[in-house]
Amino acid sequence: MAVRGPADLVGGSYYFLRLHADLETSALLAIAILSVTADPNRGAEDDWLLATAESLRRQGVANLSHRAVEDRSIVSLVFKTAQWTGSIQGHEAEGVIHAARVRDEVILLIAGDMKSHVAATLPIMQASMKTFVFHGDGQGSDAAKSPAE
Repeated sequence: MAVRGPADLVGGSYYFLRLHADLETSALLAIAILSVTADPNRGAEDDWLLATAESLRRQGVANLSHRAVEDRSIVSLVFKTAQWTGSIQGHEAEGVIHAARVRDEVILLIAGDMKSHVAATLPIMQASMKTFVFHGDGQGSDAAKSPAE
């Protein structure tokens, strides 16, 4: 099931949900492309990463905890990455957040699931991210330069 992302993620964002058999919980894969200029106080990937992690709290994730981990390459972009844990409507959940800046946009990828399902679903969601194509990510004549280039 695909739904438009929350209004507090200014820009284009979509959630892809897979309901579990109990129909009360679901796996989540969120994709957002946000303008850095939407908030001039933000800009670095780390800032967006932490702000996005905190937005999970505003979206109903209780007991939120997150920590930065090693950067991850997805296709041709390098993403700052954080792991998160928390509870959603009393169910323990965990996942990852990836943030990469390309010119004046930040690409956010958020994946998560209930702790009872995450061992099976998170690797599948992360594998699906490896199939993404980011236009203007360094693969053409109007290629974007990553911050490291």
